[in-house]
Amino acid sequence: GVDVEPTAGEPLSRTVLERCCTPREVDRLCAMPAEQRHAAFVELWTRKEALLKATGQGLRREPNTLSVLDDDDRSIADDASWSYRALDLAAGHAGAVAARGAGWRLACWELAPCS
Repeated sequence: GVDVEPTAGEPLSRTVLERCCTPREVDRLCAMPAEQRHAAFVELWTRKEALLKATGQGLRREPNTLSVLDDDDRSIADDASWSYRALDLAAGHAGAVAARGAGWRLACWELAPCS
């Protein structure tokens, strides 16, 4: 699963964060300075959405039941372990890719335009 989002935006209210995030995620985001909160939320959200797409659950699973904090268990299915990696994108965007298993590496290539 893959997700990419722009990071610009207004700080989100605690009520909105609670619909999308676990209590620990909400606390961590709300502890940040307001001007950093939206970009941090988008980074967290792209991890969630990439994982939910990879598993096929999509938004049938409430996103506030899935934690993607680096220090939390990333297993989101009884029979499989899933993990994610951040994408290195242009400024103003956040993204993540998710796949089954752990220990995999993400490889990216820059292709020259066709002439």
